[in-house]
Amino acid sequence: MPEILTPLRVGIAAAVVLALAVGAWAAGLTTTGRTVAGPRQAPLAAPTATPTPQTTGEDFAAIWREISSFEAFLYSQPSPELVDEIYTEDCFCNAVLRDRLEEMRARDRRYVWDGDEVIDVEVRDQPAPDQVVLAVTLRLGARQLVENDAVIDERPAGPPFVRVVRLQRGPDERWRMARLLGVEPGPGASP
Repeated sequence: MPEILTPLRVGIAAAVVLALAVGAWAAGLTTTGRTVAGPRQAPLAAPTATPTPQTTGEDFAAIWREISSFEAFLYSQPSPELVDEIYTEDCFCNAVLRDRLEEMRARDRRYVWDGDEVIDVEVRDQPAPDQVVLAVTLRLGARQLVENDAVIDERPAGPPFVRVVRLQRGPDERWRMARLLGVEPGPGASP
Protein backbone atom coordinates (compact mmCIF):
# COMPACT_ATOMS: atom_id res chain seq x y z
CA MET A 1 0.00 0.00 0.00
CA PRO A 2 1.45 3.44 -0.83
CA GLU A 3 3.15 5.20 2.04
CA ILE A 4 0.94 8.32 1.84
CA LEU A 5 -2.21 6.32 2.68
CA THR A 6 -1.10 5.33 6.18
CA PRO A 7 -1.13 8.85 7.65
CA LEU A 8 -4.19 9.74 5.64
CA ARG A 9 -6.17 6.90 7.23
CA VAL A 10 -5.91 8.86 10.46
CA GLY A 11 -8.33 11.44 9.05
CA ILE A 12 -8.64 13.51 5.90
CA ALA A 13 -10.07 17.09 5.53
CA ALA A 14 -9.70 20.85 6.19
CA ALA A 15 -9.41 18.54 8.79
CA VAL A 16 -7.05 15.95 7.52
CA VAL A 17 -3.90 17.66 8.66
CA LEU A 18 -5.45 18.52 11.99
CA ALA A 19 -6.61 14.98 12.56
CA LEU A 20 -3.11 13.65 11.83
CA ALA A 21 -1.78 15.81 14.65
CA VAL A 22 -4.29 14.37 17.09
CA GLY A 23 -3.64 10.65 16.68
CA ALA A 24 -5.46 9.47 19.79
CA TRP A 25 -8.60 11.27 18.71
CA ALA A 26 -8.32 10.18 15.12
CA ALA A 27 -8.28 6.49 16.04
CA GLY A 28 -11.92 6.79 17.02
CA LEU A 29 -12.98 8.72 13.93
CA THR A 30 -11.21 7.10 11.03
CA THR A 31 -13.31 5.24 8.56
CA THR A 32 -12.42 2.04 6.82
CA GLY A 33 -11.52 2.87 3.28
CA ARG A 34 -11.17 0.45 0.44
CA THR A 35 -8.44 0.22 -2.11
CA VAL A 36 -9.74 0.24 -5.63
CA ALA A 37 -8.24 -2.47 -7.79
CA GLY A 38 -8.10 -2.56 -11.56
CA PRO A 39 -8.72 0.18 -14.08
CA ARG A 40 -11.25 2.82 -13.11
CA GLN A 41 -12.64 5.80 -14.87
CA ALA A 42 -10.74 8.84 -13.72
CA PRO A 43 -12.74 11.36 -11.70
CA LEU A 44 -13.51 14.79 -13.04
CA ALA A 45 -10.56 17.11 -13.34
CA ALA A 46 -9.81 19.37 -10.41
CA PRO A 47 -10.63 23.06 -10.78
CA THR A 48 -7.90 25.21 -12.28
CA ALA A 49 -8.61 28.70 -10.92
CA THR A 50 -7.08 29.50 -7.53
CA PRO A 51 -9.77 30.87 -5.21
CA THR A 52 -9.02 33.62 -2.71
CA PRO A 53 -10.36 32.79 0.74
CA GLN A 54 -12.64 35.54 2.04
CA THR A 55 -11.77 35.42 5.73
CA THR A 56 -12.32 38.99 6.92
CA GLY A 57 -15.15 40.27 9.10
CA GLU A 58 -16.89 38.73 12.08
CA ASP A 59 -19.12 36.06 10.49
CA PHE A 60 -17.10 33.14 11.84
CA ALA A 61 -19.32 30.46 10.31
CA ALA A 62 -18.66 31.94 6.86
CA ILE A 63 -14.96 32.40 7.67
CA TRP A 64 -14.58 28.75 8.73
CA ARG A 65 -16.41 27.56 5.62
CA GLU A 66 -13.94 29.57 3.52
CA ILE A 67 -10.98 28.01 5.34
CA SER A 68 -12.45 24.53 4.89
CA SER A 69 -13.20 25.11 1.19
CA PHE A 70 -9.70 26.44 0.56
CA GLU A 71 -8.16 23.42 2.27
CA ALA A 72 -10.21 21.16 -0.03
CA PHE A 73 -8.89 23.18 -2.98
CA LEU A 74 -5.30 22.68 -1.77
CA TYR A 75 -5.82 18.92 -1.66
CA SER A 76 -7.44 18.89 -5.10
CA GLN A 77 -4.50 20.81 -6.60
CA PRO A 78 -1.57 20.34 -4.22
CA SER A 79 -0.27 23.88 -3.76
CA PRO A 80 2.05 24.02 -0.73
CA GLU A 81 2.94 27.63 -1.49
CA LEU A 82 -0.65 28.66 -0.64
CA VAL A 83 -0.88 27.17 2.87
CA ASP A 84 -0.24 30.60 4.47
CA GLU A 85 -3.60 31.73 3.06
CA ILE A 86 -5.45 29.76 5.78
CA TYR A 87 -2.90 28.92 8.52
CA THR A 88 -0.60 31.20 10.49
CA GLU A 89 3.09 30.59 9.92
CA ASP A 90 3.60 29.32 13.48
CA CYS A 91 0.62 26.92 13.44
CA PHE A 92 1.93 23.33 13.54
CA CYS A 93 -0.63 22.44 10.88
CA ASN A 94 1.05 24.84 8.45
CA ALA A 95 4.23 22.75 8.22
CA VAL A 96 2.33 19.45 8.27
CA LEU A 97 -0.01 20.48 5.45
CA ARG A 98 2.84 22.02 3.43
CA ASP A 99 4.85 18.77 3.68
CA ARG A 100 1.84 16.62 2.79
CA LEU A 101 1.05 18.75 -0.27
CA GLU A 102 4.68 18.69 -1.43
CA GLU A 103 4.66 14.90 -1.17
CA MET A 104 1.36 14.66 -3.05
CA ARG A 105 2.62 16.97 -5.79
CA ALA A 106 5.83 14.93 -6.17
CA ARG A 107 3.79 11.73 -6.58
CA ASP A 108 1.22 13.32 -8.91
CA ARG A 109 -1.55 12.74 -6.39
CA ARG A 110 -4.63 14.76 -5.53
CA TYR A 111 -7.96 14.35 -3.84
CA VAL A 112 -11.33 14.51 -5.48
CA TRP A 113 -13.19 15.90 -2.52
CA ASP A 114 -15.79 18.58 -1.97
CA GLY A 115 -14.38 19.27 1.47
CA ASP A 116 -15.95 18.80 4.86
CA GLU A 117 -19.55 19.50 5.74
CA VAL A 118 -19.54 22.33 8.28
CA ILE A 119 -22.60 21.69 10.44
CA ASP A 120 -22.24 24.42 13.07
CA VAL A 121 -19.76 27.06 14.22
CA GLU A 122 -19.94 28.39 17.78
CA VAL A 123 -17.80 31.21 19.21
CA ARG A 124 -16.54 29.86 22.54
CA ASP A 125 -14.28 32.75 23.49
CA GLN A 126 -12.70 35.90 22.13
CA PRO A 127 -9.70 36.51 24.41
CA ALA A 128 -8.51 39.49 22.33
CA PRO A 129 -9.87 41.50 19.38
CA ASP A 130 -7.52 39.62 17.03
CA GLN A 131 -8.17 36.11 18.46
CA VAL A 132 -11.26 33.91 18.60
CA VAL A 133 -11.88 30.36 19.81
CA LEU A 134 -14.38 28.41 17.72
CA ALA A 135 -16.09 25.05 18.25
CA VAL A 136 -16.69 23.75 14.73
CA THR A 137 -19.03 20.79 14.29
CA LEU A 138 -18.19 19.08 11.02
CA ARG A 139 -18.25 15.84 9.11
CA LEU A 140 -15.33 14.68 6.97
CA GLY A 141 -16.47 14.50 3.37
CA ALA A 142 -16.24 11.45 1.15
CA ARG A 143 -13.10 11.55 -0.98
CA GLN A 144 -11.06 9.74 -3.60
CA LEU A 145 -7.27 9.69 -3.76
CA VAL A 146 -6.13 9.95 -7.36
CA GLU A 147 -2.65 9.17 -8.67
CA ASN A 148 -1.79 9.78 -12.32
CA ASP A 149 -5.53 10.12 -13.08
CA ALA A 150 -6.44 6.72 -11.59
CA VAL A 151 -8.43 6.34 -8.37
CA ILE A 152 -6.25 4.44 -5.88
CA ASP A 153 -8.34 4.82 -2.71
CA GLU A 154 -11.85 5.87 -1.73
CA ARG A 155 -13.19 6.89 1.68
CA PRO A 156 -16.80 7.44 2.73
CA ALA A 157 -17.94 10.46 4.71
CA GLY A 158 -17.14 10.25 8.41
CA PRO A 159 -19.28 10.85 11.50
CA PRO A 160 -19.76 14.37 12.90
CA PHE A 161 -17.25 15.64 15.46
CA VAL A 162 -16.30 18.98 17.02
CA ARG A 163 -12.96 20.64 16.39
CA VAL A 164 -11.99 23.46 18.78
CA VAL A 165 -9.66 25.94 17.09
CA ARG A 166 -8.14 29.36 17.68
CA LEU A 167 -8.15 31.80 14.80
CA GLN A 168 -5.79 34.77 14.62
CA ARG A 169 -6.48 37.95 12.67
CA GLY A 170 -3.43 39.13 10.75
CA PRO A 171 -2.28 42.62 9.75
CA ASP A 172 -4.21 42.13 6.49
CA GLU A 173 -7.42 41.74 8.58
CA ARG A 174 -7.80 38.11 7.44
CA TRP A 175 -8.45 35.34 9.95
CA ARG A 176 -6.24 32.24 9.80
CA MET A 177 -6.13 29.12 11.89
CA ALA A 178 -3.46 29.51 14.56
CA ARG A 179 -3.97 26.42 16.70
CA LEU A 180 -5.99 23.25 17.15
CA LEU A 181 -7.10 23.28 20.79
CA GLY A 182 -8.92 19.98 20.89
CA VAL A 183 -11.39 17.56 19.39
CA GLU A 184 -14.68 16.48 20.95
CA PRO A 185 -17.32 13.89 20.05
CA GLY A 186 -19.99 15.12 17.71
CA PRO A 187 -23.74 15.25 18.27
CA GLY A 188 -25.22 11.81 18.87
CA ALA A 189 -21.83 10.20 19.58
CA SER A 190 -21.71 7.44 22.19
CA PRO A 191 -19.96 8.44 25.44
